[in-house]
Amino acid sequence: TTFTAGGPQTSFHEHSAGFLGGGQIGYDWQFSSVVLGAVADFDGSSLKTSGTAIDGAFSSQIDFLGTARARLGYAFQTMPRMLYATGGLAFGDVKDSAPISAVGPYPTKSGWRTGWTAGAGAEYMFARGWSVEAQVLYVDLGSTHSINSDDCVVGFKDRAVVTRAGINFHF
Repeated sequence: TTFTAGGPQTSFHEHSAGFLGGGQIGYDWQFSSVVLGAVADFDGSSLKTSGTAIDGAFSSQIDFLGTARARLGYAFQTMPRMLYATGGLAFGDVKDSAPISAVGPYPTKSGWRTGWTAGAGAEYMFARGWSVEAQVLYVDLGSTHSINSDDCVVGFKDRAVVTRAGINFHF
């Protein structure tokens, strides 16, 4: 998050924290050791970033997060495991809030946004039809800004690094 007030720029970057919970659906095609796949997921979220600057408290939160991604993996023949890279579309319900004194009468911008995601993961088959998965995704839902009558600009860059783990059932 960036705050500029008619002169030198004051920035702060706070660590985002929160949890995701939801589900995913996907399909894989395997050609020897190469795996091509498509996956979509949707999660409820408590991801939130907050901080303070000269004019007060700022916050940004993602209430819902989803992705539609392709994945390319390598399946090891000696063990039932796969490493993969993934990327595609990201979408989320985002709420950015700034102090009224910083941006005038419209301190909150919220709504659904689209962006992109990329990451990597690993999947391990522990039983027939069942696997456990871990992945890391970088999610970028874009940025917004507000300008008040004093030409003060408050900008939000809505990005997150998401670490996930899950159990999958294979039909």
